[in-house]
Amino acid sequence: VRYSTLHGQAISLGVGFEARTYCIHNGMRFTKDDDGKLAAIGFPENSHKHGSQISFVSIQFPLMIEQRAGNVKFFAGPLLQLSPWSKIENKYTINDRDYNENIRKIHQRIFTCDLMGGVSWSGCGLYVRYQPQNLFKSGWGPEFKSISMGIIIGM
Repeated sequence: VRYSTLHGQAISLGVGFEARTYCIHNGMRFTKDDDGKLAAIGFPENSHKHGSQISFVSIQFPLMIEQRAGNVKFFAGPLLQLSPWSKIENKYTINDRDYNENIRKIHQRIFTCDLMGGVSWSGCGLYVRYQPQNLFKSGWGPEFKSISMGIIIGM
């Protein structure tokens, strides 16, 4: 949904879908301790082919304020997220037998708000996104805060 003025300004509200994965590759794996809190521990002894990741699925609602100057568009605003689904997945091998652990209910924040801004011209451009909130409820897991950059390809 978009509302534009005659002077090049606009405000828009969108909807999107995101799948985000965080991996750990240093011989450690994500798990839940006896209290249900997330922790990083080593893989079982004599295991190899390690892999550990935390996955999140989100529905996003970007609320962007835009300013046009000719073919160039500058935009910025909050990106509200609803993250109802997450899991930890650990894979490893012991004596040629494959193990796959799936852990759910990992105390992720259901609602978060990121900040996004960028510039585009003729439908293509660049963006920067900052995630100031931790993905987990306070005291339940490691802190994940990120800055990402990317390209926009308009069709």
